[in-house]
Amino acid sequence: MKKILLLVGGGHAHVYLINKIIKEKQKFKTILVSSSQYQFYSGMASAYIENIYSDNDIIFDLKKLCKLGEIEFFEEKVIEI
Repeated sequence: MKKILLLVGGGHAHVYLINKIIKEKQKFKTILVSSSQYQFYSGMASAYIENIYSDNDIIFDLKKLCKLGEIEFFEEKVIEI
């Protein structure tokens, strides 16, 4: 049976894991479920509030990132596990 890694949400820790998966050959199937295809980088929030950065500067596309790592992406909400 093939192992499956299920990631719920596109936060910092999961984006870090996705980047690791992209760089290394994965030996398991990975699925990311997030309520939005886009994630804001919270580390730039204060500069965004001060109008130093725009929306486009602090947002990244989870679906596009997942495609690079051959990770399945579902834009859904997880209700229960």
